Amino acid sequence: MWYKKDDQFGRPKSFVSLKVYTQDCNLGRSPDARVFVNVWAQVQNEFLREFNYMANCANLQFEVQPAYDSVNFVWSGFNHTMPTYIEESIQKLLKMQEETENDQLEDIFDQVKEKLMSDWKNLYFEQSYQ
Repeated sequence: MWYKKDDQFGRPKSFVSLKVYTQDCNLGRSPDARVFVNVWAQVQNEFLREFNYMANCANLQFEVQPAYDSVNFVWSGFNHTMPTYIEESIQKLLKMQEETENDQLEDIFDQVKEKLMSDWKNLYFEQSYQ
């Protein structure tokens, strides 16, 4: 985890980045794992959309970003509220299964799947005409 408080310019902004390296599902070693981590990250972001909207109103941001061999969790915002925001966002992710009904998670998954399938089809469609 990386954290740097701005004590030189007096701006109350902070940036926190957590990079998790894992070999679960052969992440970084197989195309299936790459697809899985993309779907998983999109489901997480969609699940947290309402939570993040409220945070954006207070100039706080959080995003789950898939990488080739890791998953990045990135927070940015004001120093004085950052510890609480990080804790709440992690707690929300950990309790995702408990807080939602299975139907709601299935709906989120279906929406993410349809969007990614459409994006990938459009990508290959565009490449075939170039």
